[in-house]
Amino acid sequence: MNQNPDIIVFGIGDSGMAKLTERAKDFLKERGIEFIVDNTGEAVKTFNVILEEAKEEEGKEKKVIGLFHLTC
Repeated sequence: MNQNPDIIVFGIGDSGMAKLTERAKDFLKERGIEFIVDNTGEAVKTFNVILEEAKEEEGKEKKVIGLFHLTC
């Protein structure tokens, strides 16, 4: 299914072991998708804040996706 998100929040593990490749970053930039990369704990907090803000801005809701690495 094609989600067409406006923002993707990536959690790269508590110690930051997972990485987002330059190729992936370029792919997202080409499609105009904003992305945030942070340690998973902070990424979850950021995701929740963005999601709440999107709900509050009636008529301007953004599609937000969170991808969280949990094992390290």
